[in-house]
Amino acid sequence: MFDRLETYCMFFGYPRSGHSLVGALLDAHPEALVSIELDALARVRDGVGRAQLFAEIVGHGRRFEAGGRRHMGYDYAVPGAWQGRATTLKVIGDKKGGRSSWWLHDEPDVLDRLRETVQLPVRFIHVVRSVWDNIATISTRGMDLDRAIAWYFETCEAVAGIKARVPAADVFEMRHEALLADPRRRLFELADFLGLARDPRWAQACEAMIDPTPSRSRSRVQWTPARLAAVRRQLPRFPWLDQRDLDFDPEPSACRAA
Repeated sequence: MFDRLETYCMFFGYPRSGHSLVGALLDAHPEALVSIELDALARVRDGVGRAQLFAEIVGHGRRFEAGGRRHMGYDYAVPGAWQGRATTLKVIGDKKGGRSSWWLHDEPDVLDRLRETVQLPVRFIHVVRSVWDNIATISTRGMDLDRAIAWYFETCEAVAGIKARVPAADVFEMRHEALLADPRRRLFELADFLGLARDPRWAQACEAMIDPTPSRSRSRVQWTPARLAAVRRQLPRFPWLDQRDLDFDPEPSACRAA
C-alpha cells in the first residue's frame, strides 16, 4: 500500500482556522490519505516506526470515516469521494494544525525525527483565516477573548519560527476565505503542490459540500477598544496574515467601552 508514496504532508497554524476542512478535502483525493487529529508528531516523539505510523494514519482515517466524518460539530464528509481509502497512494499525512505548531516550536528536533521516520519529503500546509473570525471562534470554544487574542499571537510567533526553519518552497499557504470563494482553483493549486493529479471529479465533489459563505464569528463577541487595539498592534508583525483585517470596524452594538 505504501510502495508508491512520494510525499508526507502535515499542517501547522492555528486552531479553528479551517485546517480540518482542508485535511478532509485532501483525504477525499484518490491519491491521498490524511488522518484528522491523530497527532502524528506525538507518535513520532513516542518512537513509533514508519510502518506503524502509516498504519495508524490509515486506521485513524478509516475510523473517522466509519464515525460519519464529524469533528467539533461539523460534517466533513465528501459524498462520492475517496475519504479513508485510495487508488494509488502518493501522499500520506495528518491534520493537527495548532498542536503541531507548538510541537515544532517547543521541540525543534521533532521535525528531524519525523523526516527520519517517514523517509519521504515533508510538505507543510498552513491555513490562514481572517484574524478576527479566527480569534472569535477560539474564544467561543471555551477561552476568554482577551486570552484568545494573546494566545493567537503567541501561536503566530511559533509559526514565524517554523517558517524561518522550513524552506518556503515546502510550505503551501491556503487562505480559508479564498478556498470557500473558489474551491476548484485552490484545490488544484494544492494538488500541484503535493504532486497529486488534478482530478475534476474530486474537485467537483469537494466544491459541492463547501458552503461559500465564511462564518462571521467576529459578530458573536464583544470588541472593546482595548481588544481592537491589541489585535491591530500585533497584526502587522506577521505579513502572512490578511492585512486588510486592519480595516475591520465593528458595529457600535458589538463594541463597548472597557
